[in-house]
Amino acid sequence: MPLSRLSDADAASSLAALLDSAMDAIISIDEGEHIVLYNRAAEATFGWPARDVLGQPLSMLLPPRFRGGHAAHVKQFAATGVTVSGGTLTNFVGTGSDY
Repeated sequence: MPLSRLSDADAASSLAALLDSAMDAIISIDEGEHIVLYNRAAEATFGWPARDVLGQPLSMLLPPRFRGGHAAHVKQFAATGVTVSGGTLTNFVGTGSDY
């Protein structure tokens, strides 16, 4: 059944299942840079369960040396809609629960 024909609840459930089954870590933040979405692959990548991360600042996943610069990049993206890397994939350095 196409997603457009699903009820809001079924569409939300389908999206949640898709995000949870993704092989890549998917993290979303709100305007205050607090984590609002964190899938199973993110749990495996960073070593933090979602219950410990949701609502926390994104900076908890970034090494200290990158925290200030990343905040500036997020503000630039919010203002312009353009990523600092110009939309190309770049290497990501993060920190996990065991660091």
